[in-house]
Amino acid sequence: MSLMVGKIAPDFSLEGTSGTFSSADLKGNWAIVFFFPKAKTSVCQSEVLAFNQHFNEFASLGTQIVGISVDDIDTLTSWVQELGSFNYPLLSDKDHVVSKAFEVFSERDKISYRGLFILDPEGKIRYQVVQEPFFGRSIEEVKRILQALQSGGPCPVDWKPEG
Repeated sequence: MSLMVGKIAPDFSLEGTSGTFSSADLKGNWAIVFFFPKAKTSVCQSEVLAFNQHFNEFASLGTQIVGISVDDIDTLTSWVQELGSFNYPLLSDKDHVVSKAFEVFSERDKISYRGLFILDPEGKIRYQVVQEPFFGRSIEEVKRILQALQSGGPCPVDWKPEG
């Protein structure tokens, strides 16, 4: 895996739970692109539901959310039907092309690691974190990092937006 911060995010177009979605759909907005290992697992379920529960907070910050896994579209669609309505698309990277382009794919396990990328409105990766698949991320920390990036200034340890 290499450092992707500062680079333009890879282009992609994938089938998703809301139809075809491409990286071009993110241009002009801040974006959170997160990868999760497998649908229908407890950690992944907790994470995709948490992003959904906080969707309006991210939207108020001018930020789109996209979740990507190597599951096929039928698996993702049935999972969304089980979980209820979703405010953002889950995308199927069944051929592993996008997971490999973002360098989060595990050849050994044939899944994506739990990767998260924050893109600025020009499509540049401003934040990257990749972790093993067994524990979820903190939505509050993702929001804090996004707000820090959007502030445009230095943000010391434990910085929080005013208000």
